[in-house]
Formats: sequence, structure tokens, C-alpha cells
Amino acid sequence: MNKKMKKLYNLTALAVFAITSISCKAQTYNLEEPRHSNDANAYYKDVNDVFGSYTGTWFYTHINPDNTVTSFKLILQKAQYKYDPNVKAYYDIIYGVYEYIDHDVIIKSTLNQLNPDAPFDDYDLFGHRIMSADFPPKCNNCAPNEKRVRLSYFEADRDYISASIILRHTSSSQTINVKVWQERNILVNNGNVPVHHDMSIPFGEYTLTQQ
Repeated sequence: MNKKMKKLYNLTALAVFAITSISCKAQTYNLEEPRHSNDANAYYKDVNDVFGSYTGTWFYTHINPDNTVTSFKLILQKAQYKYDPNVKAYYDIIYGVYEYIDHDVIIKSTLNQLNPDAPFDDYDLFGHRIMSADFPPKCNNCAPNEKRVRLSYFEADRDYISASIILRHTSSSQTINVKVWQERNILVNNGNVPVHHDMSIPFGEYTLTQQ
């Protein structure tokens, strides 16, 4: 083995050792269970691949009375073992990009921002929460053991609006229900009147079909 190959081998071995050491020290939990706040660097894993069932490209379209089109395109992906510095733990996450068109006018599109190597909090849409029917917003017509997924929804020019997107499967494997939900009242600082009172994707519920 020459010096170059030996150096490469040593670096590879060191990387494998580092990853293995982290994995050994971090306790793994089911993401669907309550978080263990005292367990630093824990790993919350999507054991049942709930996020995986939402990955892909989803599309909503509506023809308006004036024959213009309103549409909503959503692309979701799953990533594993991502560190969240806010809670000092590792998570499987779901994140995505979107395009919303209202009456043939593109209101906002983040489709060109899809990059698996980017930090997950660079996205307008990301999350790692799997919710029961009783978790707000409460789902009155959910089955007792039905699970929904919550994504944080953030836009820099509307940071005074607290919003989430709730994903739920329908009776068809080819469609999902997407609820754009306003979590709290709009924050008003120093009496400033907000420019926007809605997100780029308006609050409400949409049924999207898998493409």
C-alpha cells in the first residue's frame, strides 16, 4: 500500500470510527413517543417511516370562474439523523419546497431551492413532529390511532405570522390533505401595521394528488 492509499485508508477508518462512536453514545427513541428532554444528543428515529409515506411530489389545481388557474405544488423529502441545535438532539425530518399560483400569477416559488445538503432550517417548510388526533389543531374526524405530520411554515418577510402545515392521509393512497394553519394571532410590534395577513399559501385546507 503506497503512502497516498494508506492516508486515504486511515482517514476513512477515522470517519467510520467517529460515526460509530456517536451512534453508540446516542440513545435512539421512537419519534412518535414523547421527547426525553434530559437525554443530550439523543436520536429520534421515524421507526415506522411515517415521513416516507408523504415524500414525493403533490399537486392541487383549481379552475376559477374566469378560467384562470390556482395551483399548489408541494415536493417533500425525508432526511435522517439531522441535528437540531434548538433541542440538542438528532432527528429524522421531513422538509420541502413549494409553488403557489393564484389566478395564473406565481405568488411564491421555492422549487429551485431543493438541496439535500442544505441545513434543514434553510427551508420554509420543515419538521420532525408526528401528532395524534388530539394534538392541536385537533382532528375530530381522525381515527383513534391515526398519525398526522406537522411542518413549521416560515417566510422571512412574514415572520410576524406563526404558521404550520399539517399533513394527513386521505382514504386514497394517491392523495393527502394539507392544512395551512395559523397557530397564533399576528404579532404587531410598536404599532406597525402588518403588510400581510396571510402566508403565500393562504390558510385553509387543500387536497393534493401525488404526481
